[in-house]
Amino acid sequence: MTALPAPTVRTQSNRPIAVLLSGMTASSGEIVAISLQGRPATRFFGEPTYGATTANTSYPIQGKSYLTLAGSVDADRTGRVYPLRLLPDNLITEGDNFADLQQDAKVLAALNWLKTAKPSRNKDAGTAKKSH
Repeated sequence: MTALPAPTVRTQSNRPIAVLLSGMTASSGEIVAISLQGRPATRFFGEPTYGATTANTSYPIQGKSYLTLAGSVDADRTGRVYPLRLLPDNLITEGDNFADLQQDAKVLAALNWLKTAKPSRNKDAGTAKKSH
């Protein structure tokens, strides 16, 4: 586990965030989604992610050959680890329409939730401030 020092000031809104997931959400996309897990007023829509939530390390073996191993897994802000894929809060397995997002079932579900979602009561949710 790696601990990072808190930034001096980090601002973060208390507004709702809808996160769209699918089997095409992989690796760094999964890490971005994991970073939003546990955030107040955040909801995940779509399908389970690809499942590449590990951090890899490569070791030279001989010449131009390398051995790459999954050496760690990612964790969200609450400390929960994700060794496999992320699962959405609202599972939506069909209805993709990349040509017309206004007809995409996942996008429509996220937009409908955003219309009624309330901001987090904790206006400083996720905000780290260094005290002097």
